Amino acid sequence: MNVGVAHSDPNPNSTFFNSRGMWVTYIIIVVIVHYMLLSLPFLSVALAWTITNVLHNMVYKLTLLVTVLMHD
Repeated sequence: MNVGVAHSDPNPNSTFFNSRGMWVTYIIIVVIVHYMLLSLPFLSVALAWTITNVLHNMVYKLTLLVTVLMHD
């Protein structure tokens, strides 16, 4: 018995971030969405950041849900 040695399957919620080019793609998508929101003349910068944040959180939670459901 190995005391103090934990081994388990990798967490499917975060393994997709280790894919090649994922971090660059992630940052580019967030920046593009933010610039698209800034191009709307009736949105202030603060509101554009808020909408970017809310959209990011919604898409991230949806991605986690799909990832968990695919691995069950």
